[in-house]
Amino acid sequence: MAEHYYEHLDDYMKVLFQLTFNTIKTDVDVVATQAIEFWSTLCDVEVDIMDEHADLQERGQQPEQPRKDYVRAALEYLVPLLLETLTKQDESAGESHSVFACLDEDENTSHY
Repeated sequence: MAEHYYEHLDDYMKVLFQLTFNTIKTDVDVVATQAIEFWSTLCDVEVDIMDEHADLQERGQQPEQPRKDYVRAALEYLVPLLLETLTKQDESAGESHSVFACLDEDENTSHY
């Protein structure tokens, strides 16, 4: 969903945030893993958009797709939740690490 409908998520992010965070906190591992995958995919999409923006800026062009920075906006909640989840769910660790790697890449860029 995050990958295919990124530009349409504005109206739904508050609900998606609440649903995914509650799911990660309270649901069974299989379902919680899907919620983590949502954030991981969203992070991948935003890194791709950042890379595209950087490439276009280097060529003096304006990007067509806007950056929404959903992951950045959720960081203060997302990071502690994923750390807590990593200590509880071994199966989700791979996906959580993927989100952390994405966040690290985001912090090491200077696209702002």
